Amino acid sequence: MTVKRRVDRLDSARGIGILLVIFGHVIAGLQGASVLSPDAAGWNKLYYLIYLFHMPLFFILSGFLSAKGLEGDKSAYIFRKAKLIIPAYFIWTFIQGLIQANLSTNLNNPPDLNRLLITVFYPYGHFWFLHALFLYHLVAAFLPRSLVGYVFSALIAYMISSKFGGYPHILLYHLPFFLIGVSVGSAFRTGEIDAGVKRYPGLIFLVTGVVYFTVANVNFAFESFDSQTPLALLAGFAGAGLTLAAGVYLSYLPFLDKVLR
Repeated sequence: MTVKRRVDRLDSARGIGILLVIFGHVIAGLQGASVLSPDAAGWNKLYYLIYLFHMPLFFILSGFLSAKGLEGDKSAYIFRKAKLIIPAYFIWTFIQGLIQANLSTNLNNPPDLNRLLITVFYPYGHFWFLHALFLYHLVAAFLPRSLVGYVFSALIAYMISSKFGGYPHILLYHLPFFLIGVSVGSAFRTGEIDAGVKRYPGLIFLVTGVVYFTVANVNFAFESFDSQTPLALLAGFAGAGLTLAAGVYLSYLPFLDKVLR
């Protein structure tokens, strides 16, 4: 039996991302309940800094780890992803809807449960990322397998994302992160990337950190809290690199490494 080897640094990076998502939702929830002031610049900026890169990070990692699977039979690849993602998406979406229905009087924003009826086409609530992720796998499976094709498709998706609103905009905006992740995964094996990040964590941490915070602050100064501008796109990639480098450092701290994985 073949045992799949996990990469500690990637698991740690995902752990950091998950904790930041939770923290971001706590900030938003407390502001919605007026426990924290919605006009507090410090909390708003912290929320913005988290949301600039937390979803790009997950989609980059998902694309990177999907590259090897895309080398084989496309039908088998799509079937594996459907079996993994689709049941989780529908089960957790309806569980969330039922819980919100029973707690609707205690929520900051009462849910529109009618949207559950169209959840096949338009995701409901926080599990939109599973819906998007499955569609990204479909796109990657049907695209010509080439670095140029992935990068060109990523650019087209970003360029037309501004023409749409709501979920279609979010879907198209985040697609480049997944496709670039696939591109990197196609060009380099997991072990090669892992070795490179592990060898130069300080340099990667410094460069991506400087780029991320510089771009984030410039974007904030000119675009207020818009997290989906060209500068935000660059910040998303830099933030993902920063998180990966942080995962390397945390892998040297056994207790934290186990918690994050």
